Amino acid sequence: MNQPHFVSAFPQVVQMAEVPRGVKNPKIITKFAREVGESTTEHVARYLVAIGNLANDENLKMKFFPSSLTKNVFTWFLNLRPNSIITWNQLETAFHAQFYREKLNVAVTDLVVLKREDGETIDDYMIRFKNARSRCYVSLPESEIVKIVVMGLGFYMRRKLLNVHISNLAHLAKRVRQVELMKKEKEKYRNEQKLKSKPFTRKEKVAYVTM
Repeated sequence: MNQPHFVSAFPQVVQMAEVPRGVKNPKIITKFAREVGESTTEHVARYLVAIGNLANDENLKMKFFPSSLTKNVFTWFLNLRPNSIITWNQLETAFHAQFYREKLNVAVTDLVVLKREDGETIDDYMIRFKNARSRCYVSLPESEIVKIVVMGLGFYMRRKLLNVHISNLAHLAKRVRQVELMKKEKEKYRNEQKLKSKPFTRKEKVAYVTM
C-alpha cells in the first residue's frame, strides 16, 4: 500500500533555500487564520517586517511564508497543486485571491469568538480586536468591551483577573502584562530554588601517609 506523501507547491530551489551563515531562521509569531478583522494585505506587510532582510531573497521570502499561516489557511497551502507556485508574486496573488475579503460590518457575536492565540502578545491581540470592533455596527459601553476581550484570554489569565476592576482596554493590557511578568519571575525563582536544593556530591577525603 502506497503511503501518502506531501509534495510542495514550491519548486525545489525554494525548498532548498537556506539563510546566510550566521543568520537565524525568522521567528514568525503573527499567524493568519482568516478570523474576523484580519486583512490579507496587513498580514503580508507584517510578515515582510518579521523576516527583515530575508525579504530581499525571493526564494527565502516564499519558503518561510507558510510558517505565517495556521488552521484552515495552512491547510489551503498544503492542498495547492505541486510545483504550481514559482514566484513570490504568484504566491501573494493566490493568497489574496483565496482569503481577501472586503471590510464588512461585524456583529457582537463576531467579537465574542475572537480569541488570543498561543504566543500572541497582548498588544497584538488588542490590535486584532480593535480592528474588528471598528467595524461593529453595535455601540457598546467600554465595560462590556473589556468583558468581551477578557473572555478571549486563556483560562489562567481570566482566573487571575477575576474580581479585578478594569476600567478600559489600556488598563486591561497593563494588568495582563503585570500578571505575565509576575508569572515569569515566579517560574525563574522556582527554577533557581530547584537548582539550589539539588544534592551535590562531596569528594571523599583521601589521607596520604608519608613513608
